[in-house]
Amino acid sequence: MVPLIVVVVCFAGGVWATLRWLPPLARGPAGTLAYYGVCVLAGGVLAIVGLEVWEVIHVLSTSEPRGEGVFGRDKAEIVADALAQIFRDAGSLAALTLIAYLVAPKAKPPESS
Repeated sequence: MVPLIVVVVCFAGGVWATLRWLPPLARGPAGTLAYYGVCVLAGGVLAIVGLEVWEVIHVLSTSEPRGEGVFGRDKAEIVADALAQIFRDAGSLAALTLIAYLVAPKAKPPESS
């Protein structure tokens, strides 16, 4: 139940932050679709990162207190593997999010008289 809560909260936080601070895209169906698509993808990135961080914290908190990790692996190795997995999983989705934003139609600057 806790991982689901972590994913939902992180996803909502990512979507909210993107909606709040993402520069505007062009008006119209293409710009609107791209804008909300980027927001959802960014929320997905944060949800993946949040889930991976929760998993590492859960594994480290349930490991033995002697400093040994899980299944003979030490804690530093567990954290390093988790960071590599975060970069691999969330990094590819973050790249897709960035590409979607860069190819989306941009808003035209207001004309000054």
